[in-house]
Amino acid sequence: MNKLHFTLLSLLSLLLLSCGSTTPQYDKRFYFKKSDDVAPLVTLLIKKKNLKKYRKYAQKHRVMSNHNIKKITQDISASSKKIIDIAIQYIGTKYRWGGVKPTGFDCSGYTKYVYKKNGINIPRNSRAQSRFGQFIQKHQLVAGDLIFFDTSKDKNGRVSHVGIYVGKGKFLHASGTKRQIILDTIHKPYFQNRFKLARRVVIN
Repeated sequence: MNKLHFTLLSLLSLLLLSCGSTTPQYDKRFYFKKSDDVAPLVTLLIKKKNLKKYRKYAQKHRVMSNHNIKKITQDISASSKKIIDIAIQYIGTKYRWGGVKPTGFDCSGYTKYVYKKNGINIPRNSRAQSRFGQFIQKHQLVAGDLIFFDTSKDKNGRVSHVGIYVGKGKFLHASGTKRQIILDTIHKPYFQNRFKLARRVVIN
């Protein structure tokens, strides 16, 4: 066997070994779930070589979500619209526990940031936020209101999650499960069973 044949066989062996490798390597920074207002939930764990395709998909989804939100909120007051206009800018921003910046938010960090951008200073954590502003009934919800849930495993009755109501049953929140800010619906059984209360901070 000459040197050329040996080299070719070596390369072929390496190729076969690589094709037979087990779990592909994913970059966990690029985890994305498509929210259910556009299509059924799907999970994407994108390989590094597909990041360009992923980013294009993520951008398209944000545009679709923003378009849907604008349709929902076309008749709201100017003060509520300012809240929503800021809030939708961060759809797709990754979830980070304790996060209060656009590099990563948790649920109450997100709501506090959005309201602060509108000149309104609300408390930092969800439980304290649930005692701030005017208490309202669920049927009185309008865009820009804060909605609160008990998302604890044992449903202990205490507020542990917050989102910003958009209208028509939709709300924006930093989802710890989906690891990013998404548009969601309060009509899901999970949120229906865990809804605690709502507060109005913006006076319309």
